[in-house]
Amino acid sequence: MPRAPLGAFAAEHLVKQARAGKVTRDWLAVAEVFLRRAIEYFGVDRELDTISVIDVHRWALHLASTPTPCGRMLTAGSVRHHLNCLSNLYQRAQSESVVATGYNPVAAMLEKPAGARKEARWFEPPDVALLLESARTLPTNKQPDALPASFTHPLLAMFALTGARSADILGLEVADVSFDRRTVTFRPNAWRRLKTLRSARVVPLWPQLAEILGPYLLTRPPSRPLFRSFLTGTEAMLTDWRKTLDRNRCARRLASRDVRTKAFRHPIVPRGSGHWMPVTR
Repeated sequence: MPRAPLGAFAAEHLVKQARAGKVTRDWLAVAEVFLRRAIEYFGVDRELDTISVIDVHRWALHLASTPTPCGRMLTAGSVRHHLNCLSNLYQRAQSESVVATGYNPVAAMLEKPAGARKEARWFEPPDVALLLESARTLPTNKQPDALPASFTHPLLAMFALTGARSADILGLEVADVSFDRRTVTFRPNAWRRLKTLRSARVVPLWPQLAEILGPYLLTRPPSRPLFRSFLTGTEAMLTDWRKTLDRNRCARRLASRDVRTKAFRHPIVPRGSGHWMPVTR
């Protein structure tokens, strides 16, 4: 059986995943962080077939008790993502006969950490109307990492009026919005993949959403992503707008806490002038 040090095999694993084209660049960047943490703990020259279930269990405990560079502790869900990433590496190692068939210390763990499932607090139709108006009148923020105020209103409207997942919306391209057909198309592209096959879909472009997106498309910087990142000088998918969302005073008052995009997964369908109705999914 060939020698398989963790560091070299992890690098090869990421390269082959990139070549396969089945995962996005953002996913690869996250996977690289997870595997780098595994290498730091186990050692760059640690042979894959010498890492046991107990070793992986201790690594999980280490992840949960060690603060990240930003000073926060990893949640149980984040630790589980690290384990899943390492497990995926062992699946490749088995397929290439680098380790014995069935050898996967992560899969052999009887008890793995798991993130707590929390139900989001859905906003009622009047709350959504207030949120959108608050976003429309959001004052300018001069912080370098802040999104423009004119950017927040259409982005929030897209969340509220489609009920789509965060990655689905942030990965939209301009071509995915059709004012002629009055549709928004969610499909895989170079920025992100969709969670499931059924996630590829076409939803209505409601008149209220079209009214908000129209002026935005005329004044936004040219790019393929509908909501591009402003942190780089090149086209890039927006990945995090929590700071901007937290600036919405109305959102904080309604939720009595920081609002996250899951609260908009219960879409609101506008009916006529001033009437908003929640959709039953």
